[in-house]
Amino acid sequence: MLHFVLFTLLFQPTICQTPDWLSLFGMFSGRRLPDNNDLTLRGISLEECARRCVEEPAFVCRSFDYTSSVPACHLSRNDRHSTGTGMDTTVGTNYYERTNTVVDVAIINQYPSVPYPDAGRTFWTCLADRAVVGDLGHATYFISLEYVYDVVNSGRFTANRASNRASDNAWARVAVPSNSNANAPTDDSIGVFSCEGEQGTRKSRAFTVKMSKSAQVKPTATTVTVSIGDPVTLTVSGSSDGVVWEKRNVGNKLEEGTSLTITPQAIEAHQGNYVLYRQADGYTAQVGVTRLIVRGCPQNKYGPECRYSCPTCHHGGWCDDVSGDCVCPPGFMGKNCELGCPRINYGQSCHWDCDNNDINGDNDDPDCGRVMLCLPDPYGCSCARGWKGLDCQTQCAAGEYGAGCTQRCDCRNGGTCDPVKGCVCEGDWSGPTCEEKKFRLVVDPPFLHITNATANADVTVTCSCYPWGEDDCPVLTVQRVDNGETVQNTRSFPDEASSRWKALRFTPHQKLATLMFSCSADTAYQDTMEFTVTGMSPQVARFGTMTSTTTTESIELNTGIDVTFVCETTGDPLPQTGDVTITLSNRKLASSTEMSTGGTTLHSTLLRNVSTTDAGQYGCTVMTVAGQDNRVVSIVVKVPPSTTISPSVRTTSPTELAVDVQISKLGPTGDHQEIIAKDIEYKLSNESSWKTLENTKEGEVRIRNLSPNTTYNVRLVLSRPGVGGRGKPGPIVTVSTPTTMAAAQSSAGAIAGGVVAALLLLVLLAGVGLFLWRRKGSPSPRLGKIKKKTATTSRPPEPVDQEPSPQVNIYDEIPGPPDPLSRPDIPLEDGELLEENPYRVQIDALPDYVYQLGPDGIKKEFSTISDHRHPYAVSKKPGNVAKNRYKNIVSYDHSRVILQDQPSRPNSDYINASYIDGYDKVKAFVACQGPKQDTSRDMWRMVWQEGTACIVMVTNLVENGRAKCERYWPEENNEYENNVQTYGDITVTAEKVSTMADYALRLLQIQKAGVDEVREVLHFQYTSWPDYGVPKHPTSTINFVKRVKASIPRGAGPTIVHCSAGVGRSGTFITIAAMLDMIEEEGAINVHDFVDAMRENRMTMVQTPDQYAFIYTALLEATQCGNTTIPADEFRDRFSTLTRKNPKTGLNAFQEEFKRLARVCPPLTPDKTRSALSPMNKNKNRFSHILASDSNRPMLTPRPGDPPGTDYINADFLDGYKRKDAFLVTQSPLPGTVSDFWRMLSNHRSVSVIMLNELNPKDKSVVKYWPDVGSKTFDALEVELVSERREKSAIVRQFKMSSNTKLNHQSNIVHQFEFTAWPSGRSTPTSVDDLLELLGLVEKWQQQSGNGPITVHCIDGVGRSGVFCTAHALLDRLKTEQVVDVFQAVKTLRNHRPNMVETEEQYQFCYQVALAYLASFDTYANFK
Repeated sequence: MLHFVLFTLLFQPTICQTPDWLSLFGMFSGRRLPDNNDLTLRGISLEECARRCVEEPAFVCRSFDYTSSVPACHLSRNDRHSTGTGMDTTVGTNYYERTNTVVDVAIINQYPSVPYPDAGRTFWTCLADRAVVGDLGHATYFISLEYVYDVVNSGRFTANRASNRASDNAWARVAVPSNSNANAPTDDSIGVFSCEGEQGTRKSRAFTVKMSKSAQVKPTATTVTVSIGDPVTLTVSGSSDGVVWEKRNVGNKLEEGTSLTITPQAIEAHQGNYVLYRQADGYTAQVGVTRLIVRGCPQNKYGPECRYSCPTCHHGGWCDDVSGDCVCPPGFMGKNCELGCPRINYGQSCHWDCDNNDINGDNDDPDCGRVMLCLPDPYGCSCARGWKGLDCQTQCAAGEYGAGCTQRCDCRNGGTCDPVKGCVCEGDWSGPTCEEKKFRLVVDPPFLHITNATANADVTVTCSCYPWGEDDCPVLTVQRVDNGETVQNTRSFPDEASSRWKALRFTPHQKLATLMFSCSADTAYQDTMEFTVTGMSPQVARFGTMTSTTTTESIELNTGIDVTFVCETTGDPLPQTGDVTITLSNRKLASSTEMSTGGTTLHSTLLRNVSTTDAGQYGCTVMTVAGQDNRVVSIVVKVPPSTTISPSVRTTSPTELAVDVQISKLGPTGDHQEIIAKDIEYKLSNESSWKTLENTKEGEVRIRNLSPNTTYNVRLVLSRPGVGGRGKPGPIVTVSTPTTMAAAQSSAGAIAGGVVAALLLLVLLAGVGLFLWRRKGSPSPRLGKIKKKTATTSRPPEPVDQEPSPQVNIYDEIPGPPDPLSRPDIPLEDGELLEENPYRVQIDALPDYVYQLGPDGIKKEFSTISDHRHPYAVSKKPGNVAKNRYKNIVSYDHSRVILQDQPSRPNSDYINASYIDGYDKVKAFVACQGPKQDTSRDMWRMVWQEGTACIVMVTNLVENGRAKCERYWPEENNEYENNVQTYGDITVTAEKVSTMADYALRLLQIQKAGVDEVREVLHFQYTSWPDYGVPKHPTSTINFVKRVKASIPRGAGPTIVHCSAGVGRSGTFITIAAMLDMIEEEGAINVHDFVDAMRENRMTMVQTPDQYAFIYTALLEATQCGNTTIPADEFRDRFSTLTRKNPKTGLNAFQEEFKRLARVCPPLTPDKTRSALSPMNKNKNRFSHILASDSNRPMLTPRPGDPPGTDYINADFLDGYKRKDAFLVTQSPLPGTVSDFWRMLSNHRSVSVIMLNELNPKDKSVVKYWPDVGSKTFDALEVELVSERREKSAIVRQFKMSSNTKLNHQSNIVHQFEFTAWPSGRSTPTSVDDLLELLGLVEKWQQQSGNGPITVHCIDGVGRSGVFCTAHALLDRLKTEQVVDVFQAVKTLRNHRPNMVETEEQYQFCYQVALAYLASFDTYANFK
């Protein structure tokens, strides 16, 4: 029979027809699928567009939009179901979507084991969507023979079997009656059979198997499906000996045994029909039959060259290896077989059941018992849902479900297992395991930038239903809710019965807003979602005068000055001129606007000749579409002091006058309570130009270096603080100096003797200093000691005459030598001259030395350092003057860096830079000014010429609104993107930037034109030096200096250090670095002489007394803290040594470090916690000794009606390793501070809360500050619990925090991490791994949410919170620098909040955190 079928097919007449490509698609008129075009083809017909979609080689095309007027064809890999957002309504465009590429065809194999005793015959029924392939003249062709046992007599299948065909061509049936012996089937009904369905040009075939009920041996399954590359083993049902396996149509025996293993992997050639029988019985009609199906692609792959990934096919469905469509098991349908059919239906659309296919009343079973259902490959055959076994009459066992009972229930969220449906879910849960939400609300886009909120910026809100069972999608409604009222949108899309979604469109307001949308399904389901118009509310960042743009509430001005008020604003959009108003007592002042760097605008107004009538309240108000803000400052105008009474003046010598300055006797007028200067002006009586002798003290003041027998005018000028604080000069006193000394002998003899003695001592010290300077040895020889020698009576050498330094008045008062310091360790003996260097201090004596000096002594020591003056002719050349940032800071000729001359550029050898010696290396540094725009190229010429490997920048580009340095490196777009810029003949590439809390580190590559060599340069920028003064704490500065020192390669050229002028901060940095070297080598320091030596090479190095004092403070901390940094690759060995006890102290290293912390971290004094100690705030502190510092506390935005001072909460901003203000550390909220806690999160945009304490029901002061369910209002903030999940070591809650004030309507998602692995009563967590897991959870959320400040709290806000913050900073530094330093991590926190990390156990636990983290790597050497 098979040869006849083949003959007929080969010699049928050929009819050439064009495939009906459009029949493969369903059309939706006037619709399109927006934003999903993967390929656009223009100028082709609709039919050609359909063909291109079917045959597209680059991707699997599932739909297309076609516009006939253009014409244009837009192919898409998505369809309306996969996007989840639905279609647009449009005119002139239609949407076409692929129907299933697998034709829906099935075989109902009733009574698969034949004959069935009760039925008397067996049936095949073939069903298809459009038509069953066959020939009405030859009914047998509807059911084709693939394999039959009785090949010789297979023709009887046609002759003796009745075949029927439905009139609609949708199904065909063959009935096979049994022979006279009901238990012995006819031989031609045992085998493999198929039928084919067609739909347009596509066809699909289904196969089925029938076996004898009394077969010798039976397979485990009638069909087995595998993918290419899978291992295959066919097995026997039950146990049997001597089984033979054959692949039919091949005829050879493959294997003997209870299983057949096809090795090594399945290939398509293995597909086919296999029979099995007992060797003893031979090949008879009682053979077992099974069919192996091999998908043409590996698992989870399909398409051309198997390059596409299959979708998930639920409930046991199989992915078609050609189209990628899911072939669903009987009882399920949908794109991913996710939908359960009603009752026991089957087919890809669930439109067939086992009760509507009876032709002759042959007892069809409505429950599909005793029926095998066979679908197109690769699915094969199985029983209907709820049944299993070869004859499909055994029901599923408990926990089993689905077709053939092959699926196991894994029901979550309260779901129960049904043997037919699988998991039956509760409420809004759905999906195979009840873990999917049935309804989804999507806003696209999820937010819109405020500057893009135009009339055409439509937003689509879609409410979708994703059913997993029958009748699971009720009618949906989507609405917009404004201020609690529902707003129906007239532009909503009409609902489509088959799409299971509804959408609406709207145009957002052109202002900051958060809009709510609701999606509801009858009364059973409702959900809401927000849409946010993003941006940033405008803020007044600073408001004040140009010289005092601070956040102070009051500013004092002096009369008569011109003052510029500056208002600096931020926001998004950035405020412009018309958005900002500056007022005086509600009177608007004219203002101008200029752009500033860093995303701000500066708005200024000039007030000329200030008078007392200009005092009052000045305000700056900014208002944009994003909101408004204002700041008020009180201006107090003071009149500079003056006097109407002349001072008493007397002569003391022919060249000296004494002026008696006694304020109480002078009767000053004006605001004289804060007189800070009592300057004396004097001049020759016949001249007009006055000279000024600056003076701040009271009592007798000497005017020296006058001319004998000369008449002078003298007057007093008083000053108060601030610009313009110098008052009007007082009355003039006329006095004449005597002709001879005798005239003044009686009153001035003693004083003159004192001056001579002082001068002699000064000359003597100068001679000693000159001797020390000439001593051979290190580049800074004045830092060491000198032996003593016996004094002689010979006269000291005369000082060498020198030409007066430029710009120095030789008649100015010469400061005397410093007062001798008490040095008990250096005894003085008769006849000996002290040659021990008084400024060289041993480290163990440094605390006493600094203590004895005190602030005034350090300033006095600083005043003794000469600001040496040397020639600087090159700096003042006309071609070089403009290269100097400041006219009074230039480079000396003898020490300047001389650049290689460029003939084409005059004066090209000059740069404002000077060589500076280090502690033990000549020209170890170059100190230079911050590059200007026209000197950036010279900076890089110097870097290349000097072979510099490190640049240290101790300034920001802009400080206090003024440019301090030009950006002379390529600007980075992100951490790892290369950015290239050329400066002259040097090309600079920014390879990487790492931003820390206090500095930025850039890896730069430089290359000179015409040179193949590429060099790496590290650029360190210290960003925490304040605009004025010095850093409050030296910890970060010391760490920064050490990081730079450790990064300088051996043999590298000088390290270039610059600030703005290249003298103050630069000198401070260099001095600290050199002194650290001296400490390491000698165990001593000599700050005074090193600074003096630097000034030999560059003027004004270390510019102010504050900077000089800061050097001592930094070195004192460095010596007291010690070196606690441990490289990662040494940490394990060092950790074991740290645990050993010191036999002298009985303490291990952890304990000694912890005690040292207490010494170097003093407690907060009351003057630093005034807000915390005010009467209105005292009850906001849980413990009286744990308070927030005034300088670091987060200020709460006052509420309407709040009295002044109510902006307090017991919390501090603390720095991490990578970010300033990385943590908001606070106590657990008290009952009266819960609202303040949420206000703090909202005001400072903190969306991560770490809870480290347990709730104690017995302690009423420890409260649950969040809602358990639903929402709760705290002042103007509504907090809603969105979700809660339990991790191994934490409970993670998600809250939506919404503000509903008139000026601030916004919401944020806040995650709270309640750490559950730290029980009450324990000093440390139960394990290090638990804390590491918590840190990982927090880090993941921080990266998603924007890395705002992390709020950390425990009961007191110091102990447990300190452990978390230390571990966080510790690991950040470990990952960046590959070093561990627990001591410095804790000290950084304690600088602003003492007692962070309270106990020795907690301190040692922080070491264990680092050890456990490193242990997660194979070797520490591989840790990066």
